[in-house]
Amino acid sequence: MAQGSQKEFDWQTAFAELERKRQKAAEESATQYVPPSPPKASIRSIDESGLLTISFSEDMRASEDFVNSLSKLKTKDGLPAFTFKVVSGAFSDQAKLGYSWKVVTFGKRSLELQITFENPIYISMEEEPEFAEVTIKQASIFISEAGLPLDMSQVKPQSRRLAPAVEEPLVLRKKIPKQKDAGDSAKLAAAALESAASGSKAALMGNFALNLALSASLN
Repeated sequence: MAQGSQKEFDWQTAFAELERKRQKAAEESATQYVPPSPPKASIRSIDESGLLTISFSEDMRASEDFVNSLSKLKTKDGLPAFTFKVVSGAFSDQAKLGYSWKVVTFGKRSLELQITFENPIYISMEEEPEFAEVTIKQASIFISEAGLPLDMSQVKPQSRRLAPAVEEPLVLRKKIPKQKDAGDSAKLAAAALESAASGSKAALMGNFALNLALSASLN
């Protein structure tokens, strides 16, 4: 071999070394600290018995005391920090939409409210249904296990630009499905019996009148 000849470059070894460095960088990136995210809230579901479930994107600090105190919490301005209301449809009878609500459970990932309607069969029976509306006016009433308050940035961006220094309420809405009443079957049965009884009474009166008419004609 001639003097001063250069050694041939080992491309295979070079590529193997590059791949090793790439894998090492990927592993180091995967182990880097990722800061926790503020929890987000949304109404996940409302069932036909009035059970409303709010879900959270992160594990929350939950306690039994919170269940009893949520409806009583106030903002620094003395306003209710958490409120619930039913928004009626355009054609609904307001007199039939009475209701009450209470907190049932609060777990790491969900909050359940029980809505009790005075007249369940009238809820969302029209073309335009009723909606459940939850308003949260203070982010700090819901704290994640990581210590972060509720994310209120779910509010429409344009409204936040108008008053960026003010924490605007977070409003969650969801359509309420038609409701069932445990006493519906009994009510329907009673109505059917009443109708049948009225029909039988009318038939008897009709027969009595016919007999009177026949008797008069014979005389």
